[in-house]
Amino acid sequence: MSVQRVKHETSATDFIKWIEYLRLEKEKVLETDKLDMYLAAIACEVRRSFVKTPATVKMSDFILDFSKKEQKPMTKEEATAASKRYWFSIAGSKGTQNG
Repeated sequence: MSVQRVKHETSATDFIKWIEYLRLEKEKVLETDKLDMYLAAIACEVRRSFVKTPATVKMSDFILDFSKKEQKPMTKEEATAASKRYWFSIAGSKGTQNG
């Protein structure tokens, strides 16, 4: 089927629906699939051989989450505190000084 024929037979609404469908399919790639489960199971069994209580190790601990999480913007006080923690850690100070 040629590009011209597709353009002629596809409406703008159908085209937008296909774009949305393909976007959703692309996002599914980031979700957990069968291979991720296999690899998590292997990692879990390896980890169980090194811990004192193997029953506490869960396979869900080894499944990575790549979904985007929205972060709320920091307040001025939170940003100041984060900046102080960062710079005091670089300077090697405890950061107990006020101001």
